[in-house]
Amino acid sequence: MEKFKKLKRSNYISGKFYSDRDDYIEYISKKYNIPKNEVLENDELVIELTQNWFKQGQVGCGFAQYMAGDADKFGWRFIVEKESEYTKSSISKLYGRINEHLQASGDEVLSILFPNIDSDVRFAELIQSLVEYTPFFIENTQEYSEELILLSLRLDISGNKNNSWIMALGPFSNFPATRQCPITQIVIRLKVKDTGRMYHKAKNVSDAHNADMPVDMIEPRKQDALWELSFKNTERVLGHKPDNLSAAKYTCPIPKKIYKNLFKG
Repeated sequence: MEKFKKLKRSNYISGKFYSDRDDYIEYISKKYNIPKNEVLENDELVIELTQNWFKQGQVGCGFAQYMAGDADKFGWRFIVEKESEYTKSSISKLYGRINEHLQASGDEVLSILFPNIDSDVRFAELIQSLVEYTPFFIENTQEYSEELILLSLRLDISGNKNNSWIMALGPFSNFPATRQCPITQIVIRLKVKDTGRMYHKAKNVSDAHNADMPVDMIEPRKQDALWELSFKNTERVLGHKPDNLSAAKYTCPIPKKIYKNLFKG
């Protein structure tokens, strides 16, 4: 947190302030004397600001907030992908990077950061390209409202139908408040769950998703405190009890018009 000690927090949510995309860009621009339009060109700074956002707690999940403080220790990896328009060649290269982390024994979760994706259309195009050119697939869709469709993006991480539930975050008003990260990202649980290492109260509802991260490096009473914090913070940030919009089984919402043009056209 020290690096971002004087960072502005302009985003007021249910009694607390959090930093938004503009806050980070303004702060980094002044601190390092970088033009604002070049701030997100620095991969290291993009990763650091993303980790700082998790540590602020808007994500709701107490474990994510805690683990972001020492991401390497917990096997949480971050990579930056600057492309914002995708071809078969570029998306295949991206999947090659993902596959390297799938094979790495110490890697548990991968956040792929897309600092140049800042619109619903570009984000939906990314999802479409992943589905078209790589083994990612859409397992399910669900109508959420007259405007939004929820997508369940999956990836078989073992070649044996062990499907990882993919989570998306980004600076989009359609996303639940807990997922409105300043930097667009998809988060992939890289390993099949190990029930002996995950938190004992976490639901066993999937082959792999972020709730089954190994927590055996955390003292048991701390685990319990983080679990309780997760429920409290998530409901507070959302402003209501969680529903399908923020549910782990759904990767993200997509505006219906964009969904029909890209996936049903």
